[in-house]
Amino acid sequence: MKRWIAALLMALLAFAAAADPPSQAPLHLRYSERLMLPAAEPPPPLPASKPSRKTLRRALTLSAALAGWSGTRRNDGASFVAVPRLGVEGSAALPGGWSLAVLADAAREQAQPTRDSRTQAVLREAWIGWKAGASSARLGWQIVNWGRTDVLNPTDNVAARDYTRLVDRDADQKLGLPMLVVQQRFGSATTVQALWQPLFRASRVPLPAQPGAAYVEDRPGTSPGSAGLRIESIGERLSGALSYFRGPAKLPNLALSPAAVATGQLDLDHPYTEAIGADAEAVLGAWVIRAESAWTRARGSARDVLASRESALDTVLGVERAFGPASAFVQGEWKYIPGWLDPDAAAEPLRPLARANASFNDELHRHRGQIGSGFALNTSDLRWSLSFDAAWAPADGDWVLRPRLRFRLDDRLQLFAGGDWFRGPRLGVYGRLQPSSAVFAGLSGSWAVPLGASGRR
Repeated sequence: MKRWIAALLMALLAFAAAADPPSQAPLHLRYSERLMLPAAEPPPPLPASKPSRKTLRRALTLSAALAGWSGTRRNDGASFVAVPRLGVEGSAALPGGWSLAVLADAAREQAQPTRDSRTQAVLREAWIGWKAGASSARLGWQIVNWGRTDVLNPTDNVAARDYTRLVDRDADQKLGLPMLVVQQRFGSATTVQALWQPLFRASRVPLPAQPGAAYVEDRPGTSPGSAGLRIESIGERLSGALSYFRGPAKLPNLALSPAAVATGQLDLDHPYTEAIGADAEAVLGAWVIRAESAWTRARGSARDVLASRESALDTVLGVERAFGPASAFVQGEWKYIPGWLDPDAAAEPLRPLARANASFNDELHRHRGQIGSGFALNTSDLRWSLSFDAAWAPADGDWVLRPRLRFRLDDRLQLFAGGDWFRGPRLGVYGRLQPSSAVFAGLSGSWAVPLGASGRR
């Protein structure tokens, strides 16, 4: 623990030694939001004020991409994957304060030499909204983001993710859920947001292949659904939020039993959880300090070393600085499990299963720290975008490197390339993801369809 704290302090001192003047870039923009060039020429934005009773404002963007990957994120042994992808994004501002939006894509993954293929059509968002003054509401499939820190967000419990999707932007892994979101603004700084998710959508993760065994996932059935509340205050220099979320965990839990394992069955479930969180941001000249923490209580915690998910406190503290068109950040994460069950304390015949459960659920240690850092650069003409992220978990010697590069050919077409390298012991935080390491390159395009305004019918 002392090693990663010392390394974090050294990195902060190195940043402090820089003497660049403050950037004019918007400092409230998170590092992760600077990573990539915007998709090609966007459609004209919808008007801030509601349209007149006789007009309808619409926007539609079509996109296409073709990429080659050196492997999938499904641990299936593929050495090359061709991925053509089509997408659509549309929105409309209707009379009376109403609005519509849709975001969807479809892709086909053709793997070699296995010749396996997967076609996947994903509806990420499709909602209808209403706004009147300081009040607003949305109903339908939505992606709602909580939290302020970069990459790691302990309070971000609302959206599901598909970590097996072959996309170069982490944001494109997020999947919307059917929900009702109601929001009320008080004054110019404070907003209260309440949401309800009547249906469950699980996150999909790369599962380690086990010869002769199959994963069986038990998803929540009929239930009151999930609900959350977030109170946020945004100031010029200081912002913060408090949040509460309850519902089934979207990340699966590896719940093993010797009897099921003997028959080749590896059970996954989604225990009911409650999360209380807080996040904050302070802008100090060219510096931005961000912190985020969440206490997540899991039902059945600390009962079974083979099957339970443990309650934990997860805290992230980071600092970012802008250097003209570039931005860099460094942050540390600390996870503490007060009711930790030592997998090595299990009886010898069960010890391998206990360690598998702890590795899959990130519960190998009572205390676990890691350091993350990143650098992003967008050239002034917005033709080049470069980013490089890295993370290191010293407890097990795990690390990951993630470079990204984009080049804009014109207002519609972009070349992109990058890679993900996971390294570490087989049961480590990143080591177990080592089969998911890959490099990729491709071409993407985006075309705005000018729909403009039309008269009311």
